Amino acid sequence: MQIGIKIKNLEVLQWAMKNFPQKTGKNLQEAIAKSTMLLSRTSSKIIAGKTVHAKAVDTGTLLRSITPRVKILKGTVSPDSGRNVPLKYAKYVHEGTKRMEARPFFDQAVEDTQGKIDKFFEEALTNSLKIFSKK
Repeated sequence: MQIGIKIKNLEVLQWAMKNFPQKTGKNLQEAIAKSTMLLSRTSSKIIAGKTVHAKAVDTGTLLRSITPRVKILKGTVSPDSGRNVPLKYAKYVHEGTKRMEARPFFDQAVEDTQGKIDKFFEEALTNSLKIFSKK
């Protein structure tokens, strides 16, 4: 005995499943880029003392070193000395030492921007779903 089930608009669902990565990549890439740049700007503001958080800049080297990078489906924000060499003392500023209190500028930037970042990705998902609802 066989039971057959007919799925209405199956071809549309098959098309959507096949094309989902290609069609949604642009929206996801945009959310990643926006998030990366927002984290970079926010961490720089925190380091410079332009927020409610403790200032973490004396000479400006750390502030100038904050480098956002956006690649395909990947975004990073890190301290960089200019030749793709990590700025070693950024870790000490961020995490503190025996003699210096921690000033976790990256953690604070993530905390301060989490709501906006969530909205970037919600928007990317909504825009991606709109593509498939039009098909």
